[in-house]
Amino acid sequence: MNDLFMEHGIAIFSLLVAIIALFLNRKISKLNSYNQHGSYTVYFQKESKIKKWLYGPGFSVKTDNSISSSKLAFNYSLRIKPLLGGVYRSHIFNDLERTESIGTTKTLPVVRTYKNKYKFPDKYAHQDIISFSSSPIYPYFSVNGTFDEEERKYEKRLCRYHRYIEITDYCGNTEIWYISFSLYLSNLEENRHWNKYNEDKNFMYYTFGDFNIVSPRDIRLNLNQTLRFNKDLSTIAGSEKSWGESERFIDIGYDKIDSELQLYEMKEYLLFRSSLKNYDL
Repeated sequence: MNDLFMEHGIAIFSLLVAIIALFLNRKISKLNSYNQHGSYTVYFQKESKIKKWLYGPGFSVKTDNSISSSKLAFNYSLRIKPLLGGVYRSHIFNDLERTESIGTTKTLPVVRTYKNKYKFPDKYAHQDIISFSSSPIYPYFSVNGTFDEEERKYEKRLCRYHRYIEITDYCGNTEIWYISFSLYLSNLEENRHWNKYNEDKNFMYYTFGDFNIVSPRDIRLNLNQTLRFNKDLSTIAGSEKSWGESERFIDIGYDKIDSELQLYEMKEYLLFRSSLKNYDL
Protein backbone atom coordinates (compact mmCIF):
# COMPACT_ATOMS: atom_id res chain seq x y z
CA MET A 1 0.00 0.00 0.00
CA ASN A 2 2.82 2.36 0.93
CA ASP A 3 4.62 1.47 -2.26
CA LEU A 4 1.45 2.25 -4.24
CA PHE A 5 1.07 5.61 -2.50
CA MET A 6 4.73 6.46 -3.01
CA GLU A 7 4.48 5.53 -6.66
CA HIS A 8 1.23 7.41 -7.38
CA GLY A 9 1.22 9.94 -4.53
CA ILE A 10 1.96 12.94 -6.69
CA ALA A 11 -0.79 11.98 -9.14
CA ILE A 12 -3.33 11.47 -6.33
CA PHE A 13 -2.36 14.77 -4.71
CA SER A 14 -2.66 16.57 -8.05
CA LEU A 15 -6.10 15.03 -8.58
CA LEU A 16 -7.29 16.23 -5.16
CA VAL A 17 -5.97 19.74 -5.82
CA ALA A 18 -7.73 19.78 -9.21
CA ILE A 19 -11.04 18.67 -7.64
CA ILE A 20 -10.81 21.35 -4.93
CA ALA A 21 -9.88 24.01 -7.51
CA LEU A 22 -12.79 22.99 -9.73
CA PHE A 23 -15.16 23.16 -6.76
CA LEU A 24 -13.92 26.63 -5.72
CA ASN A 25 -13.94 27.95 -9.29
CA ARG A 26 -17.54 26.89 -9.67
CA LYS A 27 -18.49 28.61 -6.41
CA ILE A 28 -16.66 31.80 -7.41
CA SER A 29 -18.21 31.69 -10.88
CA LYS A 30 -21.68 31.54 -9.32
CA LEU A 31 -20.82 34.46 -7.04
CA ASN A 32 -19.45 36.53 -9.95
CA SER A 33 -22.64 35.96 -11.95
CA TYR A 34 -24.42 38.28 -9.49
CA ASN A 35 -21.98 41.10 -10.32
CA GLN A 36 -22.80 41.22 -14.04
CA HIS A 37 -25.02 43.82 -15.69
CA GLY A 38 -28.43 42.22 -16.07
CA SER A 39 -29.95 41.36 -19.42
CA TYR A 40 -33.45 39.88 -19.59
CA THR A 41 -36.24 38.53 -21.69
CA VAL A 42 -39.84 39.16 -20.63
CA TYR A 43 -42.59 37.00 -22.05
CA PHE A 44 -46.10 35.64 -21.63
CA GLN A 45 -46.46 31.89 -21.26
CA LYS A 46 -49.75 30.10 -21.64
CA GLU A 47 -50.66 28.18 -18.51
CA SER A 48 -51.59 24.51 -18.67
CA LYS A 49 -55.01 23.46 -17.43
CA ILE A 50 -53.43 21.28 -14.73
CA LYS A 51 -51.34 24.14 -13.36
CA LYS A 52 -54.31 26.51 -13.34
CA TRP A 53 -56.35 23.87 -11.52
CA LEU A 54 -53.62 23.28 -8.91
CA TYR A 55 -52.44 26.85 -8.28
CA GLY A 56 -55.08 29.07 -9.84
CA PRO A 57 -54.37 31.89 -12.30
CA GLY A 58 -51.63 34.40 -11.53
CA PHE A 59 -53.72 37.18 -13.00
CA SER A 60 -57.35 37.96 -13.52
CA VAL A 61 -58.92 40.87 -15.36
CA LYS A 62 -62.07 42.90 -14.91
CA THR A 63 -64.32 43.40 -17.92
CA ASP A 64 -65.24 46.91 -16.80
CA ASN A 65 -64.00 49.61 -14.44
CA SER A 66 -66.68 48.78 -11.91
CA ILE A 67 -65.84 46.78 -8.78
CA SER A 68 -68.96 44.70 -9.37
CA SER A 69 -68.00 43.86 -12.96
CA SER A 70 -67.25 40.30 -14.01
CA LYS A 71 -63.80 38.83 -13.40
CA LEU A 72 -62.04 36.64 -15.92
CA ALA A 73 -58.99 34.44 -15.34
CA PHE A 74 -56.01 35.40 -17.49
CA ASN A 75 -54.80 32.37 -19.44
CA TYR A 76 -51.14 33.39 -19.37
CA SER A 77 -48.39 33.98 -16.84
CA LEU A 78 -45.94 36.89 -17.05
CA ARG A 79 -42.31 35.86 -16.63
CA ILE A 80 -38.82 37.36 -16.53
CA LYS A 81 -35.89 35.18 -17.57
CA PRO A 82 -32.41 36.65 -16.97
CA LEU A 83 -30.02 36.07 -19.85
CA LEU A 84 -27.08 37.57 -17.96
CA GLY A 85 -26.77 38.69 -14.37
CA GLY A 86 -29.82 38.27 -12.17
CA VAL A 87 -32.94 39.94 -10.82
CA TYR A 88 -32.56 41.49 -7.36
CA ARG A 89 -35.90 43.28 -7.38
CA SER A 90 -38.85 43.37 -9.74
CA HIS A 91 -42.41 44.56 -9.47
CA ILE A 92 -45.28 45.61 -11.70
CA PHE A 93 -47.19 48.86 -11.38
CA ASN A 94 -49.70 51.05 -13.15
CA ASP A 95 -49.29 54.64 -14.29
CA LEU A 96 -51.76 55.45 -17.07
CA GLU A 97 -54.72 55.91 -14.74
CA ARG A 98 -52.59 57.88 -12.25
CA THR A 99 -54.72 56.70 -9.36
CA GLU A 100 -54.20 58.10 -5.89
CA SER A 101 -52.73 55.88 -3.17
CA ILE A 102 -52.27 56.23 0.56
CA GLY A 103 -48.64 56.87 1.45
CA THR A 104 -45.83 55.56 -0.73
CA THR A 105 -45.31 52.23 -2.41
CA LYS A 106 -42.53 50.07 -0.97
CA THR A 107 -40.74 47.50 -3.07
CA LEU A 108 -38.60 45.75 -0.44
CA PRO A 109 -39.18 44.86 3.23
CA VAL A 110 -37.99 47.55 5.63
CA VAL A 111 -37.65 45.26 8.65
CA ARG A 112 -36.08 41.84 8.27
CA THR A 113 -36.92 39.07 10.72
CA TYR A 114 -33.57 37.33 10.50
CA LYS A 115 -29.91 38.21 10.23
CA ASN A 116 -28.39 37.73 6.81
CA LYS A 117 -25.34 35.49 6.82
CA TYR A 118 -22.81 35.53 4.04
CA LYS A 119 -22.59 32.35 2.03
CA PHE A 120 -21.85 31.32 -1.51
CA PRO A 121 -24.98 31.20 -3.69
CA ASP A 122 -26.33 27.78 -4.61
CA LYS A 123 -26.98 28.66 -8.26
CA TYR A 124 -26.08 31.14 -10.97
CA ALA A 125 -27.94 34.46 -10.99
CA HIS A 126 -29.43 33.88 -14.44
CA GLN A 127 -31.01 30.56 -13.42
CA ASP A 128 -33.94 32.28 -11.70
CA ILE A 129 -37.24 32.71 -13.53
CA ILE A 130 -39.46 35.40 -12.04
CA SER A 131 -43.25 35.15 -12.32
CA PHE A 132 -45.94 37.49 -11.02
CA SER A 133 -49.35 37.38 -9.44
CA SER A 134 -51.68 40.30 -8.93
CA SER A 135 -55.08 41.45 -7.78
CA PRO A 136 -57.61 41.83 -10.62
CA ILE A 137 -56.46 44.26 -13.32
CA TYR A 138 -58.93 46.87 -14.52
CA PRO A 139 -58.93 48.06 -18.14
CA TYR A 140 -57.57 51.52 -18.81
CA PHE A 141 -59.51 51.59 -22.09
CA SER A 142 -62.71 49.91 -23.26
CA VAL A 143 -64.97 50.38 -26.25
CA ASN A 144 -68.26 48.78 -27.30
CA GLY A 145 -69.70 47.67 -30.61
CA THR A 146 -73.31 47.70 -31.79
CA PHE A 147 -76.01 47.51 -29.12
CA ASP A 148 -78.67 44.89 -29.85
CA GLU A 149 -81.98 46.42 -28.72
CA GLU A 150 -83.76 43.07 -28.76
CA GLU A 151 -81.16 41.18 -26.70
CA ARG A 152 -80.19 44.28 -24.68
CA LYS A 153 -76.54 43.41 -25.16
CA TYR A 154 -73.53 44.75 -27.06
CA GLU A 155 -72.35 42.62 -29.95
CA LYS A 156 -68.69 43.03 -28.98
CA ARG A 157 -66.29 44.87 -26.69
CA LEU A 158 -62.56 45.52 -26.56
CA CYS A 159 -60.80 46.01 -23.21
CA ARG A 160 -57.16 47.05 -22.98
CA TYR A 161 -54.85 46.38 -20.01
CA HIS A 162 -51.30 47.43 -19.23
CA ARG A 163 -48.55 47.37 -16.61
CA TYR A 164 -45.05 48.76 -16.18
CA ILE A 165 -42.33 46.41 -14.95
CA GLU A 166 -39.32 47.56 -12.95
CA ILE A 167 -36.36 45.16 -13.09
CA THR A 168 -33.24 45.81 -10.99
CA ASP A 169 -30.13 43.64 -11.06
CA TYR A 170 -27.70 42.98 -8.20
CA CYS A 171 -25.47 45.87 -9.32
CA GLY A 172 -28.28 48.40 -8.93
CA ASN A 173 -28.99 48.85 -12.66
CA THR A 174 -32.70 49.36 -13.32
CA GLU A 175 -34.73 48.87 -16.49
CA ILE A 176 -38.37 49.81 -17.04
CA TRP A 177 -40.34 47.55 -19.37
CA TYR A 178 -43.93 47.85 -20.50
CA ILE A 179 -46.56 45.20 -21.21
CA SER A 180 -50.10 45.40 -22.56
CA PHE A 181 -52.74 43.10 -23.99
CA SER A 182 -56.37 43.12 -25.08
CA LEU A 183 -59.46 41.20 -24.11
CA TYR A 184 -62.02 40.66 -26.86
CA LEU A 185 -65.61 39.96 -25.81
CA SER A 186 -68.37 39.00 -28.22
CA ASN A 187 -71.93 37.77 -28.54
CA LEU A 188 -71.44 36.78 -32.17
CA GLU A 189 -70.62 33.27 -33.36
CA GLU A 190 -66.83 33.32 -33.35
CA ASN A 191 -64.19 30.91 -34.65
CA ARG A 192 -62.62 28.02 -32.75
CA HIS A 193 -59.91 30.21 -31.19
CA TRP A 194 -62.48 31.89 -28.96
CA ASN A 195 -63.51 30.52 -25.57
CA LYS A 196 -66.99 30.10 -24.18
CA TYR A 197 -67.67 32.66 -21.46
CA ASN A 198 -69.99 30.96 -19.00
CA GLU A 199 -69.52 33.31 -16.03
CA ASP A 200 -70.85 36.45 -17.69
CA LYS A 201 -74.40 37.17 -18.76
CA ASN A 202 -73.42 40.06 -21.05
CA PHE A 203 -71.09 38.19 -23.45
CA MET A 204 -70.92 34.62 -24.75
CA TYR A 205 -67.33 34.41 -26.04
CA TYR A 206 -63.92 35.80 -25.16
CA THR A 207 -60.27 35.62 -26.14
CA PHE A 208 -57.04 37.47 -25.33
CA GLY A 209 -54.82 38.97 -27.99
CA ASP A 210 -52.45 41.69 -29.20
CA PHE A 211 -49.83 40.98 -26.53
CA ASN A 212 -47.30 43.78 -26.47
CA ILE A 213 -43.98 43.84 -24.59
CA VAL A 214 -41.76 46.92 -24.87
CA SER A 215 -38.18 47.15 -23.63
CA PRO A 216 -35.88 50.21 -23.61
CA ARG A 217 -34.21 48.78 -26.72
CA ASP A 218 -37.46 49.07 -28.69
CA ILE A 219 -37.61 52.86 -28.46
CA ARG A 220 -35.24 53.58 -31.37
CA LEU A 221 -37.23 51.40 -33.77
CA ASN A 222 -40.52 53.12 -32.99
CA LEU A 223 -39.43 56.67 -32.14
CA ASN A 224 -40.44 58.47 -35.36
CA GLN A 225 -43.95 57.08 -35.69
CA THR A 226 -44.53 57.44 -31.94
CA LEU A 227 -43.62 61.14 -31.97
CA ARG A 228 -45.92 61.72 -34.95
CA PHE A 229 -48.86 60.02 -33.23
CA ASN A 230 -51.14 62.61 -31.57
CA LYS A 231 -54.42 60.83 -30.78
CA ASP A 232 -55.74 60.63 -27.23
CA LEU A 233 -57.93 57.84 -25.87
CA SER A 234 -61.23 59.58 -26.63
CA THR A 235 -60.15 60.06 -30.26
CA ILE A 236 -59.14 56.40 -30.56
CA ALA A 237 -62.46 55.31 -29.06
CA GLY A 238 -64.45 57.78 -31.13
CA SER A 239 -66.22 58.98 -27.99
CA GLU A 240 -65.40 60.57 -24.65
CA LYS A 241 -67.69 58.07 -22.91
CA SER A 242 -66.56 54.58 -21.94
CA TRP A 243 -70.11 53.27 -22.30
CA GLY A 244 -72.42 53.26 -25.29
CA GLU A 245 -71.73 52.37 -28.90
CA SER A 246 -68.58 53.46 -30.68
CA GLU A 247 -69.17 54.06 -34.37
CA ARG A 248 -65.43 54.13 -34.93
CA PHE A 249 -64.94 50.71 -33.34
CA ILE A 250 -67.86 49.34 -35.35
CA ASP A 251 -66.28 50.65 -38.56
CA ILE A 252 -62.61 49.70 -38.10
CA GLY A 253 -62.73 46.70 -35.72
CA TYR A 254 -60.32 45.21 -33.19
CA ASP A 255 -57.05 45.31 -35.14
CA LYS A 256 -57.03 49.01 -36.02
CA ILE A 257 -57.94 50.03 -32.47
CA ASP A 258 -55.18 47.78 -31.11
CA SER A 259 -52.53 49.26 -33.42
CA GLU A 260 -53.43 52.81 -32.37
CA LEU A 261 -53.39 51.83 -28.70
CA GLN A 262 -49.88 50.42 -29.15
CA LEU A 263 -48.68 53.81 -30.39
CA TYR A 264 -50.50 55.58 -27.57
CA GLU A 265 -48.86 53.26 -25.04
CA MET A 266 -45.42 53.78 -26.57
CA LYS A 267 -45.88 57.53 -26.27
CA GLU A 268 -46.87 57.20 -22.61
CA TYR A 269 -43.88 54.93 -22.06
CA LEU A 270 -41.56 57.58 -23.54
CA LEU A 271 -43.08 60.30 -21.36
CA PHE A 272 -42.71 58.17 -18.25
CA ARG A 273 -39.05 57.44 -19.00
CA SER A 274 -38.44 61.15 -19.64
CA SER A 275 -39.93 62.05 -16.27
CA LEU A 276 -37.59 59.53 -14.61
CA LYS A 277 -34.59 61.15 -16.30
CA ASN A 278 -35.69 64.58 -15.04
CA TYR A 279 -35.23 63.26 -11.51
CA ASP A 280 -32.04 61.33 -12.37
CA LEU A 281 -33.80 58.02 -11.72
